[in-house]
This record gives sequence, structure tokens and C-alpha cells, in this order.
Amino acid sequence: MKPIALSALILLGAPVAAMAGGPATPTIEPQVIAAAPVMQITLPGDWTGFYTGASLGYGKSTTKGLGQDGKLHIAGVTLGYRRQMGTIVLGGELSYDRDDINVGTADTTIKNTTAVKLIVGKDLGKTLVYGDVGIARAEATVDGVTGTDTGYTVGIGADYALNQQWTIGGELSANRYNNFNGSGVTLKKSTVTLKDTALTLKLAYRF
Repeated sequence: MKPIALSALILLGAPVAAMAGGPATPTIEPQVIAAAPVMQITLPGDWTGFYTGASLGYGKSTTKGLGQDGKLHIAGVTLGYRRQMGTIVLGGELSYDRDDINVGTADTTIKNTTAVKLIVGKDLGKTLVYGDVGIARAEATVDGVTGTDTGYTVGIGADYALNQQWTIGGELSANRYNNFNGSGVTLKKSTVTLKDTALTLKLAYRF
């Protein structure tokens, strides 16, 4: 009888001993995966299309050869077209400025300028930065005689899209007219050089 009871105790105690002295079951901790950082992507704007606008400017003019400098006030209108290819924007613009440019004396003034420009820009979303170069034609009075001359214009600027139709911007531009003799005044070559530099505020409507 005693051997049977002893065997039963051994059989019952074996699992307990195994649980007490056996290897512990590892606890698996759930892994927390960090969220990937959100990348801020600036979507390109849409600068393709025709536009028209108005501008106001202020600057300085110089008449080399006559030794005269003066202040520059501009009010003008523009008409242009741009086409966007990726983030590059190409375009052309026609501008007319009614100038009040007195270069030092009452009989030497620049009255108006008309320019045709080629524009190359970079799309930054709501902002377009650009440079332009073109041909400019000015009507001026030199020593009391009115005439015209053709020169060149260069500029840099930026436009900001207020919404789908309206933009506001600014441009720094310079015009230069060499050997101004279209008025019929007999001048030696390079005797008179007209230059003006202006900072212009622009408002445009896209359609």
C-alpha cells in the first residue's frame, strides 16, 4: 500500500516541480512603431495664361553727356502671357509707361517708354521670381527738341498670387538709351546717354 501511495505522490509532485524549477516563459512586449515624419511638399502654382495690370514706380534718371540727374515717377499698364513647364515659367510682356522724368532742366525730360520683354521665372508655389530682358523705346525731349530712341531694358522681380485671378508684385528695372539722336539734333556718337532705374509696384489680373 505504501509503495502505491509514494508513487502517487511522486507523479503528482513532478508537474509542480517542473513549474517551480523549469525555465520561465518569456513575456513578449508589443513593439511600438514610430510614425514616419510628415514631409511638407510645396505644390507648384499655375502661372500659365494671359494677364494684364497696372504699375506705379519711383526711381532715378541720368543723362550722361549733359551732366544732369533727376527723379523718376512712372505710371503704366502691362499685357503679357506666361506658360509654365514644370517649375520653369516662360513668357512675354508688353508694357507702356507714362513717365515724369526730369533730368535736371525743364527742357530735358523723358515722357514715355514702351517695352517688349522676354521673361524667365521660377515657380515657388504662390510666388513667382523672375528676370526679364527686352527692347525699350523712349520718347524724350533733349535740349528742348522732342524725339525718340530705342534701347534695352533689364529687370528682376517677384509676383505673389493673392488668389486664382489677382497677383501683386514688385520689380527693379533699368533702361538705357545710347546716342539719343532721334530728335534730329546733330550729336556726336555717344554724346548723350539716357539711363533710368526704377522700383515698381505691380498689380495684375489673370484670365
